[in-house]
Amino acid sequence: MTILTQTTNYSEANSGDTTNPGANFGDVSQGNWPLLGFDSSGKAVFSGTFSSSSDSDFFAIDVAGGTHDWSGSLGASAGFTVTVTLTGGGGTFTIQGRREDYTYLGNFGPYGSNTVVYNSSTDPSTVTVSNAAWTSSWGSGGSTTDYVLGFQLVGSGYTGGYTITIQADSSGGGGGGGGGGSPPNLSARINSLSASSVAAGSQLTINTSIINSGDGDAGSEQVGYYLATDSNFTNNVRFLGYVTLPGVASHVETVFPNIIFSIPSDVAAGSYYIRAVANYDHQISNETNFNDNA
Repeated sequence: MTILTQTTNYSEANSGDTTNPGANFGDVSQGNWPLLGFDSSGKAVFSGTFSSSSDSDFFAIDVAGGTHDWSGSLGASAGFTVTVTLTGGGGTFTIQGRREDYTYLGNFGPYGSNTVVYNSSTDPSTVTVSNAAWTSSWGSGGSTTDYVLGFQLVGSGYTGGYTITIQADSSGGGGGGGGGGSPPNLSARINSLSASSVAAGSQLTINTSIINSGDGDAGSEQVGYYLATDSNFTNNVRFLGYVTLPGVASHVETVFPNIIFSIPSDVAAGSYYIRAVANYDHQISNETNFNDNA
């Protein structure tokens, strides 16, 4: 195994298996725990199979506020639900949780005391873990200034497959558009125009890049387009309209080459500047900086 960064769905081949192809994905600077994160809907999935009656698997989820935050980090004020799907039988399947120091992910196995999160013999298939529970009641190991939530899956007589689905609540998890760990930071750049001169009432095709320089994924957004007679956009500013564009992942630039607008028929002849403004209506409310959207 290894730490897997920026993945939301991981299938474990077997406890301690170093031949799993998934182990070649992501950050290999640490060791033996897959490090999962939440997707834009706040969901993370871990699955595997227990082939013997005394097996264990491990995974971890980053908590926002440390030095390893990414768009999939769990918000520091969030709780979550854990849903367990078992396809095998026999014995008991349990999930134990604890706060782990990030640096300990280079080791195999648990660190510090643990708290039972789920027990197949006594619990329903979905259990809720409040923020107060994992911040105050869970066992912890090492420093908690830069920590993850570590999960150990234990099969005591249980053999067969399992799928663990963790859903963050609305307080955080999965950056996409506003609900989670780290916020996005959006800007727009016009790369080219289909023509340098166009008559009023005619169409203009605008090649536009949307750049997300933030640590959180952005959901769909509305990009506004403006005309003005000066480059500072203070004189004769005219709003052309907006387009709704799909989300952009953290630290990604996406090009949209075929955005078409009609120049209003009452625009006077002359020289104009055109500007695109990402998230122009601040519909994505958790951006880190609204002043660099153009």
